[in-house]
Amino acid sequence: DAVWLATPYPALKGIYGGQQIVAMEDRPMVNAGVFYAQNIREGDGAAWVLRELSRRIHLFMFQPEAVAWYVPWAKAPFFANVDEQTLMNDCVRSAIANVTSYAQATAGWEVKRHNTGTRRNRTFSWRRTPEHELLRS
Repeated sequence: DAVWLATPYPALKGIYGGQQIVAMEDRPMVNAGVFYAQNIREGDGAAWVLRELSRRIHLFMFQPEAVAWYVPWAKAPFFANVDEQTLMNDCVRSAIANVTSYAQATAGWEVKRHNTGTRRNRTFSWRRTPEHELLRS
């Protein structure tokens, strides 16, 4: 994901010294493949984002049925996406908008599961879900 041709610390501690999470831009928000965390304290929004990211990765990795707790229209067998990038985007979105978002990583991948292959569900409409609306706002 990244190659450093020189030490990044002068930039991380200088121009980005006041930032808690430094990440590469990747649409729609950040690339979680490589990021740098600094100056984080208990109770900070950044602390919540990182803790929540870890919780979601471990939850969906070991309990795929947990998808139904957060995406009520999802059907087993669950895809239970554990991609750290889309999960981090949902955590960042949750922190910024002060909402709980499982829209991109969890709901988005369950949609792909419903609309492709042998699990095709013609009565399902992604555009009618609250998760779709959250991504549009």
